[in-house]
Amino acid sequence: MRHALARGNRIGALAIQVIGDSEGLPTRVALDALETQDANDKTASAALDLA
Repeated sequence: MRHALARGNRIGALAIQVIGDSEGLPTRVALDALETQDANDKTASAALDLA
């Protein structure tokens, strides 16, 4: 459930950045890349907190 909410939030954030009804929707590949980047950022942030 938490993953679905986070994914929907990312999609909505990207969609409202452009004018139009569906032009801002990300592709599945772009969304997966963004989620991977977010996960890597969280891992790096956690590592810095431990240092």
